[in-house]
Amino acid sequence: LRPTLYFDDEIPKWFLSLMHNCWSHDIRSRPNAYTLYQKFDNWINYGDEFRDLEYNVIGPLVESDFHNEATYTSQI
Repeated sequence: LRPTLYFDDEIPKWFLSLMHNCWSHDIRSRPNAYTLYQKFDNWINYGDEFRDLEYNVIGPLVESDFHNEATYTSQI
């Protein structure tokens, strides 16, 4: 179960790519914690697009379609 994504030019492409990788149905293709650490470390230190996040480029989160009284269980 994945939330609906609303594509926006203000969301950096690297972030969308990472999000899709993390949500992959094939768990073997998802990045592990060390890979995520390396990516964020590189983006923090070297990425101009990452610095844009400090200036609130990404808008507020869109409300999800989840029912507030429902119980959701992972299928992993």
